[in-house]
Amino acid sequence: MQFHHLSLPLLVATGLIPAALGLCGCVYQYPEPDCGVETTDGVKVIFDWSNHPTGTPPGMSVYFYPIGDAGKYCYNLMSDGGYINLPAGTYDTATFNYDMESVIVISDETFRTLAFTTRPAKITDGLRSDYSGAMPPVSREEVEGQTVMRQPQSVWTTTAGNAHLTEGDSLTLTPRDITAKYDIRVTDIVNLHSVSRMSVSLSGLAGRYFASGGIAPDETAVIVPGGIGPESDTSLSGRMFTFGRAPRISSNTLRLYLWLTDGEKKVYEWEVGGQISSAPDPMNVTITVGGITLPDLTPTPPPPSTGGMEVDVDNWDVVNIELST
Repeated sequence: MQFHHLSLPLLVATGLIPAALGLCGCVYQYPEPDCGVETTDGVKVIFDWSNHPTGTPPGMSVYFYPIGDAGKYCYNLMSDGGYINLPAGTYDTATFNYDMESVIVISDETFRTLAFTTRPAKITDGLRSDYSGAMPPVSREEVEGQTVMRQPQSVWTTTAGNAHLTEGDSLTLTPRDITAKYDIRVTDIVNLHSVSRMSVSLSGLAGRYFASGGIAPDETAVIVPGGIGPESDTSLSGRMFTFGRAPRISSNTLRLYLWLTDGEKKVYEWEVGGQISSAPDPMNVTITVGGITLPDLTPTPPPPSTGGMEVDVDNWDVVNIELST
């Protein structure tokens, strides 16, 4: 089987991946059509799904990097594994699910540089409907110097190092979900009925995850937008998927964007880095903030033809709220 050296696609040519992430190498859409597929004999690849008892992804890409040589061999397999025609040799191996619409694979020329990231986003991407009005103030990017990126979906991945493989051998890979879940709750909201739209964003998050090493110590931080909705008459809740917190960042700012029924717009900010860093399980984090008093406005539903609010003013009112300790 030949090495697969893949071409650079439109994502890089059009500049959709920001230089702020310091990306190198190629960016691909998956499953990569040039990869090999299952055969009837050879090296057997087995996927152990003990970390995923409720179901499995539809399929997995497996990359074999020959130790001491350049290039790679890649294969697309079903989630139950199979046989591949792999030349005898010693390999570093990485695997990941290929059904990731919001996640792209970058820098896969070598085992050490293979990483996952997402595409750039707008700060209002967390809204449940289209919005073309006045945007939040500079998306806060100028405040923190962080690019806004989409949330990742579940990435099931694992690696195996320095494995000598030849025909008749088998390799067992045990993928795990490396995407963290952040549950966000905003409580003690007075006059929540005065809100017509809402979304959130969280700063200080990792923009990449390396298959062989996780989040790099010097990883660039990004801002990730997310959705949120009513949990009760006085509270909101939502879930955000992330690669985790960027190591060099000392703070994480949660921002709640509210569009009121009279056209006013407000941003509420909380520093929540302490809640993230002290969470018992960094893969399952709960962030709780609150204490908002809104004006009592009579809800006015928009006409059916507009699909949104009738009024929208340009100015945003930014409110910073300190959490009690």
